[in-house]
Amino acid sequence: MAAILLCMTASGAIASEAENGFRMNWFAGFGLTFGGDELAEVEVYNDYFDESYDEDIRAGELATLTAGIVVYLPTPSWSLQASIGYHVDDVSTDDDIRFDRYPLELIPFYNFGNHRLGAGISHHLSPELELEGFLGPDVEFEDATGWLVEYDYSFRGWEEGGFVLGIRYLWIDYEADRINGLPAAGGDVDGNHVGIHVNYQF
Repeated sequence: MAAILLCMTASGAIASEAENGFRMNWFAGFGLTFGGDELAEVEVYNDYFDESYDEDIRAGELATLTAGIVVYLPTPSWSLQASIGYHVDDVSTDDDIRFDRYPLELIPFYNFGNHRLGAGISHHLSPELELEGFLGPDVEFEDATGWLVEYDYSFRGWEEGGFVLGIRYLWIDYEADRINGLPAAGGDVDGNHVGIHVNYQF
C-alpha cells in the first residue's frame, strides 16, 4: 500500500508542482533504534581479546536504512512523507544471526519554522528471526502494522532541503507465523522502540 502511494504521490507531485503549488523532495536516511523484547542471546568469542561475551537480538533494534519522498502541500504548514526501509538487529559473528524486516511508512507532518511534528502508520513486511549456526530456530513473523510519532529538525529549513535530525517512537507487536517452516502458535512479541535518525533531503 505504501509503495503504491509512494509512486502515486511522486507522479502526482511532479505533474502538479508548477500549477498547484505542490513541492517534492526525495530523501535517504540512517537511524539507530533501542527497545523491544529480547528474542535471542548469543555468546560470542573474540579472538583478538581471547574472551567471550553475550550479545542479544531485540525486536526493536538496531539499525535502519530508509528512502522515500516528502510532498509539501499548497498549504505550507503541512507535508506528507512516504518511505520504504530496512530495519535489522544482528550479532557480530560469521554466522547468519539476525532479526530483520522491511518497514513501509506514511506520515503526515505539521511544519513550523525549522521543526515538524508527525504521526503516522508503519507496516512491516517479512519480519524474520534467523539463528543459523547456533542450531536455533528460524522464526517467520506475520506482517505487522504499528503507529509512530516523530519530531524532526531541518538545519537549512524545509524550503531548502539538506540534513534533517529527528527522534521517533513506534508501537508495534509481531506474531510468530512459522518456526523452521512449520505453523507456529504463540504470544505477541513487543517491538516498541525509540529511535534517532539523520535524513538528507534533495
